[in-house]
Amino acid sequence: MRTLHENGECGCGQLTARVSKSTLSHHLKVLRDAGVTRTRADGAQRLVSLRSQDLHARFPGLLDCVLDELRRPA
Repeated sequence: MRTLHENGECGCGQLTARVSKSTLSHHLKVLRDAGVTRTRADGAQRLVSLRSQDLHARFPGLLDCVLDELRRPA
């Protein structure tokens, strides 16, 4: 989520995490199904973006709270 917030729309292949590709795909599906992200096709590539405006309109402050938590040191 932090990467999508900072960089905007990203190709699925550009996203990195400390998990396997299949786990990352699962997480992206869960976020998409929950309405947190939007995925669009551009040829063979899939581009993912946060639905920031939709989330701010429906749940003011929620996205900021989640992103603040992600910024905190582990």
